[in-house]
Amino acid sequence: MKKAIRVLLLSNMGPSKNKPNSGRFIMNQYTSLKKYTDLDMNYFYLDQEEKSGLLRLFRYPFFYFRFLFKYIFSMKKLDIIHVHFFFPNVLLAITYKMLRNWKVKIIVTFHGSDIYSYYPPSRVYKKCIDFVDESIFVSDKLKERFFKQVPCTVQSAGVNDIFYQKHEKCTFKDKQFDVVFVGQLDKNKGIERLKEILLTFPCKIRVAIVGAGNSEFIEQVKNNQDVSISYFSSCTPQQLVTIYNSSLILINLSYNESFGLVMSEAMACGALVVATRTDGA
Repeated sequence: MKKAIRVLLLSNMGPSKNKPNSGRFIMNQYTSLKKYTDLDMNYFYLDQEEKSGLLRLFRYPFFYFRFLFKYIFSMKKLDIIHVHFFFPNVLLAITYKMLRNWKVKIIVTFHGSDIYSYYPPSRVYKKCIDFVDESIFVSDKLKERFFKQVPCTVQSAGVNDIFYQKHEKCTFKDKQFDVVFVGQLDKNKGIERLKEILLTFPCKIRVAIVGAGNSEFIEQVKNNQDVSISYFSSCTPQQLVTIYNSSLILINLSYNESFGLVMSEAMACGALVVATRTDGA
C-alpha cells in the first residue's frame, strides 16, 4: 500500500471561542484536503483568543515550544509544511527542517499582513525566503510588494463553495439591508471610516455589521436616527450567505486588503461591492 504524504498546515490565525471565523479559509483548505486518501493531513495553529498579561506577552514563544514538542519529537516525519502567513511562522518550519527532516518541502502562502507589517524587512526576514520551496501570493499586487521577486504562484485565498449555491432571486425592495460590512472591527478594516459615514449619512439606511472587535462605535452611530443597524459579532458561513443575499451592497473600507475574501463571497451571492483602492479590491 502506497504511503500517504504527510502534510502540515501551519498558521498563526486559527479559530477561537470568541473568534470562530479567524483563518476560516485555512480551515476550509484543511477540511477539503482531508478528503484525499493519499494525504495525511495535520493542522497546527495559534488561536486568536484574547490574552492578557504574561499570556499575551509569551503567546508566540508558547506557540513555538508547543510546535517543538508536537512535531520535532514525533515518530512520524512530515513531507510538506504549508505555512500560512510567512513571518514569523516560517521560523517554525525552518526549525523543523534543520532539526528533524532536511528533505521536508516548505510551501508558503503570503496573505498580506505578513508583508505589510514587515516593511522594511529585517535581515532574518530576508534570509528565511531561502528555505522556501514554493511561494504562493493571493494577488499580483501583493507579489509586487514583496522585497524580491521569487518563483511563485498567484492564487486567491479561496471561496467556500457554499457561497456559490443557488438561491432565490429577490428584487431590490425585498432586500433586508441596504449595506453590509463584514470584517474585523479594527483600524485596518476601516471602522473609523465606517463610523464617519454612518454618523453623517443624510437619509434612511439599513446596515448589517458582521465582525468581532471594537464594536463600541455602534452605540455612537445610533445617535443618527436615519441609520438602522443590525449587529452580528460572528456568523457561520451559512448565516453569511443569508446576510449577503439579503443585502444590496457590501462596503469594504480597508486600508490594506491583499485578496478580500468577503468581497468575493458577497459577489458570489449576487451583492454589489463598493471598496477602497487596495491590492485585493
